[in-house]
Amino acid sequence: MTTLDTVKRLVLPQTLAVFMLLGLHTGTATADCLDPGDAATDAVRGQIGAFPGTSPIAWRAMQESAGLDHSQVSVDVAWIDPAGRRQHQALMMGEVAGRMPTVTHEGPLLVVRLRYCDFQGPCRSENIPYAWDRQARRFVGTTTVGQRAMANAESCESGQE
Repeated sequence: MTTLDTVKRLVLPQTLAVFMLLGLHTGTATADCLDPGDAATDAVRGQIGAFPGTSPIAWRAMQESAGLDHSQVSVDVAWIDPAGRRQHQALMMGEVAGRMPTVTHEGPLLVVRLRYCDFQGPCRSENIPYAWDRQARRFVGTTTVGQRAMANAESCESGQE
């Protein structure tokens, strides 16, 4: 095996995972919307601590195989606001090569953790942070990846897939 082949094997899956999430592979494609009622969709739920003006945050990550080692993934959150109304927000939608995302509360940030594994190689993590916007009463992506993932999720929810 040449050095170039070794580099491709080690670096390509990681780079591909980020490109797929960003939508850079074609510039126009986004992930298919996931249906939580579809038997092919796996879901994991959890809860993290409250942010200012919210109840504890319930989160749901969904994943559906997109072929080979790739999956369509989405993450959404829900909470009760001070007026007692249930609020819902989609945080990300994308295609990744890896495992089911998880959500954590780290200081002032909500962090979506993506874990992906290279083919016959080590696993790596990618963290996508979201900050709580007190004025808007919603989460906002703090990185380009987070903003793009959120835009994909929001277009999916509004039927613009």
